[in-house]
Amino acid sequence: MNEKLQYAKMLDIPVTSTVTYKPPKKRLFKRRKKDEDVKKQLLDKINGEAAEPQITEETAVTENSELAENVLPEKSETENACEEATSMVRIAEKKAKKSSRFGIIGVQLCVIGALVLGIFLTDAFMADSGINTFIKGVFGGEKTTVKNYDDFKPVLSSGTVNVNEGVITISGKNSIYAPCDGTVAAISKDENGTYTVEVKHSDNFKTLLMGLDMIYVEDGQTVFGNIPLGYVNGGNAKLCFFDGDGRMLNDFSVDGNAVIWAV
Repeated sequence: MNEKLQYAKMLDIPVTSTVTYKPPKKRLFKRRKKDEDVKKQLLDKINGEAAEPQITEETAVTENSELAENVLPEKSETENACEEATSMVRIAEKKAKKSSRFGIIGVQLCVIGALVLGIFLTDAFMADSGINTFIKGVFGGEKTTVKNYDDFKPVLSSGTVNVNEGVITISGKNSIYAPCDGTVAAISKDENGTYTVEVKHSDNFKTLLMGLDMIYVEDGQTVFGNIPLGYVNGGNAKLCFFDGDGRMLNDFSVDGNAVIWAV
């Protein structure tokens, strides 16, 4: 027999006894309240530390600079006098520089005025001087490449060419060219419907072309010796040379289509 059963019988304790255990109830609300109190204490501690003044690097620098300004000694009267004297010297130097600059500008204006006056007097009394020729060439004045008619080498239009006392006749159907490069000075038309064109080559030389049935140029146009300026439809075109005084030139001969001056 089991020893425990025997011992139970001796004490008159029923063998089949039931012991019920009830665990204590959890107090949720109290625990939550305790947690909230801990959180509140922690927040109060953090807020208290943040409220305390903190010294940053920028604040320390500002305070040190203000302290240094308050500690620096004031300038003495001697130092103030030296600074005033230095500023006066600088002002005087600036005025001297300005006056010297105006003096240089005045000299330059005088030189320019003298040059302009010299050019004006030269233009008035020496029209053919080298400086006037240079100025006309630079600023688009009238350009005279050659002065005398015998410096030109005229070439006549193709076709039958006859010369009689300085009058050149070109017969047949031909394009008519200027004998030299130049500028159209005048254009006229006669009662027969033919044109006369005056071409200026220089101040001392010009050509008159007459009897043209058609022309391809207008007054003031530049013409060239290798570009036709008109046309003759089977008639007789005439050509004459003149010098600067309006005298017709006849001291030349024609070799093929080239004009040879007899000088």
